Amino acid sequence: MFRFEDPDEAIRAVGRRLSVVSSEPIDLSVDRVLASPVVADRDSPAADVSAMDGYAIRMRLLDRDRVEICGEARPGEPPPPLHD
Repeated sequence: MFRFEDPDEAIRAVGRRLSVVSSEPIDLSVDRVLASPVVADRDSPAADVSAMDGYAIRMRLLDRDRVEICGEARPGEPPPPLHD
């Protein structure tokens, strides 16, 4: 369907199909209110999952019946210290 020799050619092809509808400096939007709500036409992310959810466990602990949770990494916070 689309064949391009390199990524720059693809970007130029997309650019030729775009046009500026209107623009104004961003500082003019201060204290403005939308006339109607902005609603997305699809969920983002598309599924109720995160690519970064999960657990980390040391292989030598897998043979135990219970493994203690020793830390939690929350978004925007530094990672917890590693324990031996």
